[in-house]
Amino acid sequence: MPAGPRWLRAAPAACRPPAQHWRPQQQRNGREVAAHALDTATVVQDMAVEDFQQLMESEPAVLVDFYTTWCGPCKVLDLALKALEPGYKGRCAFLKVDAQQNYQLAQHFKVSKLPTMIVFRGGLQVDRIEGVMTAQDLDLKLRSLLEGPAPNPNTN
Repeated sequence: MPAGPRWLRAAPAACRPPAQHWRPQQQRNGREVAAHALDTATVVQDMAVEDFQQLMESEPAVLVDFYTTWCGPCKVLDLALKALEPGYKGRCAFLKVDAQQNYQLAQHFKVSKLPTMIVFRGGLQVDRIEGVMTAQDLDLKLRSLLEGPAPNPNTN
């Protein structure tokens, strides 16, 4: 039996997205280029784990929100994230990953509860938050994570 949460395994193969590498695209000088600077909440459609890791390493801090469109608590959390996002512009990028469409990423990060937020600094996971938080509580948590010392990749 394949690994991963039951709700991801239950999706029929016909409903799963094709196994292709996709990066968010944006227009720059009239041509499409891969989006690296995440200024606003970017929604990942279908991204390979390796590409996702490169994106995490290219940003100083990233909050990744794993959600699904049918999850009620995820919708509540989305309102809190939208309220906080402008205050963190330039300090922390917000990235949204639909766990049902991106089941490989969800499996890689062992997402079994929704919503799940994972905070990365310098490409390293520094915290994992499962469940809904108020905007105020999330703001306090993010401030403490971003103001603390940068993670050292050489420590286990």
